[in-house]
Amino acid sequence: MRYVTSVVCWPVALAWLVVCGLVSKLGPQKLHFVKAKALSTLGQLFQIGFTIIAKTALMPFMCYSHPNGKSSVLRFSDVICWEEETGHTTMVIFGVVMTGIMLIYWVTLLWSTIQAPRRSANADLFFLQATRFLFFRFRTDYWWYGTWFILRGPLLSLPVVIFTDLPQVQLFVMTAVLETYMVVQLMTWPWKTPLINLADGAMSMMMILLLSIGSAFLDALEGQVKATYSSLAMGVLGILYSIAFVLLSLVVVAMVHTTAMGSANELPILLPGRPLSKRLTNRGNPAIIWTIRNLPRTLGRPPSNSMLREAALAFVFCV
Repeated sequence: MRYVTSVVCWPVALAWLVVCGLVSKLGPQKLHFVKAKALSTLGQLFQIGFTIIAKTALMPFMCYSHPNGKSSVLRFSDVICWEEETGHTTMVIFGVVMTGIMLIYWVTLLWSTIQAPRRSANADLFFLQATRFLFFRFRTDYWWYGTWFILRGPLLSLPVVIFTDLPQVQLFVMTAVLETYMVVQLMTWPWKTPLINLADGAMSMMMILLLSIGSAFLDALEGQVKATYSSLAMGVLGILYSIAFVLLSLVVVAMVHTTAMGSANELPILLPGRPLSKRLTNRGNPAIIWTIRNLPRTLGRPPSNSMLREAALAFVFCV
């Protein structure tokens, strides 16, 4: 009963918002909910609770083993897994339903992310208002980050489901997830506010350090788990040496292929991003001057100093 109550909390909150929207139609026009904004609010509420919903939905599958061969739910130790008498079947049904709802929601976010560039180019106001919760926090060139970022919570919960009896493996997988997200975040710098980018990276680092500290309180590895971890360590060490070898090879190649670092003539393997085009390099300052001189005509008023700087930088880095 406790689990069922925790499962239905978010659906009830979302249903309440829908009911309020329908009831508002009975009142004056000024009280009516705007459909696009109401959808954005629904999406925002679901987004806020997505990690909690994921953890709750996966809870029935987090079963730890007993010496007698049976297993119990990690959160509710009195519930024996896969035995209907203890109520586990009911928990699994609710968990599967919630997992399905989560997948539908995320697929909707993925569809919205794919559609966003075309809808934005066509000035689809309804779509832009309805999906504002997904995109407004991020830079326009990394509009997709919200759909990627929201998966972090479920990915951190999955190790507890898959490796319930192996806390060392749980910590390793969770650390790998956090490190992957931290690397992507530091490479893209997706948040509009620089301070949030810095805070996000710092929080990821602190969580990784916290997991490292937590590993000190675990029991020593024995038997098959120790052998598995030894193989895993050898694999990670092999990847590390491979990266070092590739970098050393690139240094040797760079000594032979001498060119300006980051130029259009640089080796493609050394340029994950797009190099500055020769056309822009050849045009040089006159092109920037032309762009700045035409700003008043575009804006309908004289541009400020900050706008002039932004226009020049935008021209250099985006053309």
